[in-house]
Amino acid sequence: MASLTEKKVALLVTHTYYPGRPDVAEDNFVEEKQVKQLRAACAALHIQTPLVFWQDAGTAWSQYDAVCPLMAWVYPRQPELFLQRLAEIEAAGVRLVNSGAVLRENMDKNYLARLASRGAPVPPTVSVEMCTEQVRRRQCVSLRCLAYLMLLLYNPALP
Repeated sequence: MASLTEKKVALLVTHTYYPGRPDVAEDNFVEEKQVKQLRAACAALHIQTPLVFWQDAGTAWSQYDAVCPLMAWVYPRQPELFLQRLAEIEAAGVRLVNSGAVLRENMDKNYLARLASRGAPVPPTVSVEMCTEQVRRRQCVSLRCLAYLMLLLYNPALP
């Protein structure tokens, strides 16, 4: 555990979408700027924010005051492994930013429909039982447009 004046919060990230992978172009990492800003702001508050790849085994979770699943994407490709990591973190008694229960429920994106049925505002969502090549082709253009619009909201300097 970190000292009382300094905290250590692990930022869970994924190998697939984070810089440093030789098989992924560096310009694919739009979020890298935001992560750097977050880490700088935390450092000013004496909060260490090491990046921890959730796919890696052997992490000593008890060294952290909390774990934030900031960019723990692609868990749908390895849901059992992701659930195992959540269980490891909880067993170590470390706080998850968003509880394990919330993260588990959110793994099934149909939670958005449940929220909408209760009147909560949710982003436009497409739900499919099985993602076939035909479904991917049909949704690809819409999703790219939506993703670009979201980028514009976060970065108005984009063309």
